Amino acid sequence: MTLTPGISSSHPNQCCKLMKSLYGLRQSSRMWYEKLSKLLISYGTSSLYLITAFLSNFIGAKVSILLVYVDDIVFTGNSISEMTTIKSILNQHLKIKDLDILKYLLGIKVAHSAQEISLSQRKYCVDLLEDSGLLGAKLASVPMDNSTKLHQDSSHLLPDPLIYRRLVGRLLYLTITWSDITYATQQLSQFMAFPTESHFHAANRVLRYLKSNLGRGIFFPVTLLFTYVDSVIL
Repeated sequence: MTLTPGISSSHPNQCCKLMKSLYGLRQSSRMWYEKLSKLLISYGTSSLYLITAFLSNFIGAKVSILLVYVDDIVFTGNSISEMTTIKSILNQHLKIKDLDILKYLLGIKVAHSAQEISLSQRKYCVDLLEDSGLLGAKLASVPMDNSTKLHQDSSHLLPDPLIYRRLVGRLLYLTITWSDITYATQQLSQFMAFPTESHFHAANRVLRYLKSNLGRGIFFPVTLLFTYVDSVIL
């Protein structure tokens, strides 16, 4: 850290030594994740697998899984006693707040019932429509018309391409729970460099399609869940 305004020093190029991770600094997220991972690795003699921000702890038949996003942690496992122990260790060193069952994370609402778990981005959709000024627009039955063939046409370029890029980026995040807009969003993302008015109109049609069913989401049965991966690196 450079010296704060008002503090002088007789030594040139003198700086402050960072003793504690602070929000807003480029190295803060790295230091936080390093501290968290070292704390969990030091717990017992069990194996701990770290995959970016995904941590798994295996002790015999007991499995604990942590999904870390900055200082938010989603924690699950098959042993209540083991989870309680790990939470106690985290609280002892980091002073955590237990929010009980996961309900909302990164714009995704998680609803639980006896039969299923649902993921929905309804609020994210509403905010997207409101920011785009399309809350009162007509509904669209499909995200993209079959007769529409997007290409680099000769229509007018958008005066501010950042509006289009930001919109397509938000649509890409929405494909987490809206898989039926994946194709349309993929087509729109091919024209990020030089978007035209026709591309922007096509993107707005996707928004009008979202308005037709804001509560749509993904449903997982609680009894059995299959997961398919291309490869696993431990």
